[in-house]
Amino acid sequence: MTRVGQWLCNGETAAVRLESSIRGRFSIYALTDHQSWLLEQAGKTCQIRRQAKVEFAAEASPERTLVAVEEAFSSVLVTGGAEQVPFWGGLIGYLSYEAGLDLTMPRHQHPDSSGQPRTLPNVSLLWVERSIVHDKETGRIWVQSLRESDSKWIDEMIAKLQAETCHPRGISAAAASPSNVDVSPPLSIANVNLPGHNSYVSAIQSCQSQLHVGNSYELCLTTEATVKTSAAPDALYASLQAVNGALYSAYLRLDQTTILSCSPEQFLSWNRSDPQLDMTPMKGTVAKGPGVTRHQAEKLLRTPKEEAENLMIVDLIRHDLHRALGLHGRVEVKSLYELVETENTYQLISHIRGHASQDELVNTGERLRTWHVGAGGAITVLSDEEDEWEEMRLKMGGVLKGFSIGGIAR
Repeated sequence: MTRVGQWLCNGETAAVRLESSIRGRFSIYALTDHQSWLLEQAGKTCQIRRQAKVEFAAEASPERTLVAVEEAFSSVLVTGGAEQVPFWGGLIGYLSYEAGLDLTMPRHQHPDSSGQPRTLPNVSLLWVERSIVHDKETGRIWVQSLRESDSKWIDEMIAKLQAETCHPRGISAAAASPSNVDVSPPLSIANVNLPGHNSYVSAIQSCQSQLHVGNSYELCLTTEATVKTSAAPDALYASLQAVNGALYSAYLRLDQTTILSCSPEQFLSWNRSDPQLDMTPMKGTVAKGPGVTRHQAEKLLRTPKEEAENLMIVDLIRHDLHRALGLHGRVEVKSLYELVETENTYQLISHIRGHASQDELVNTGERLRTWHVGAGGAITVLSDEEDEWEEMRLKMGGVLKGFSIGGIAR
């Protein structure tokens, strides 16, 4: 389905590919046209964009923007879809960390406030009415539409998929291997600005000084590399999938913003048939390599520092889920400190599940581009500066391989 995903997302309109690796199950593809619209919030303005043109704009706070999102969801109640399919239609996009800051404090009080104007929206959400979902476990494909009288488009898309896959009954369970992706030459010609060792260690020390005086119990520190390249985003995404295959991959082309993602972690999942929320935070990372066995990885990760950090996140998630689910909700820890093997690492994860009450639910052209690759980790008083530096390098290096750059130089 990798090749089909490339074909589906060709063109200039918004495009979405949410894909799972060989260990995942569902991949989701959003199909857009001139009727598709995008809700965005930047600064004090909320706007609706269609075909890269602003159709509506108004001054709106972050709170008002989220109300608009809720109203969009409430205006269309989707029923009758296949129960096993996780997505029938709706909004796909992102809400940035800055959007969260805007909700909790004035802009001038932001810890990272620089006074510089923001160039990208804090909220960008695409309304998806037509979609394709691929179940890699069974090989089945669903072609879906929320539009009335859209059976002609559905039939045409089914015919196109059958022709594209050269299979009279759809796609088989065997997915195309990303290792066969042809990476275009421009990927090897890029200007890379990497984070510096001394500045990152200094930031760790600054975090720990705040921890020692009791201003926090943990601070999440991230840094980023910037990459200037003329390579097209879809070629970069194919390269990332080939060299840094992750359980969850995403390609989002949302008018003003393009996001490429290869992540081993899913922040939150929702089960509609048995209303529940699942979160599986990853805290603790060891790189795979020659001689690194599962037993050795577990020994490195089952330390007071890693377990304390993991347990703290579990407690915070339990607290947040209880708040979200209300008085009649129930929260449980399904697993604690489980060692999970990903494509490139061993990681320590925990699994927290919240069960929702039904009563509560009823009431509630080629040009130079700059890419920002963020990576980091959580800093505690037990953190070792060099260990944190190496963990950041590991995380960032895996993504940078997708730019045909390789690992970070020491």
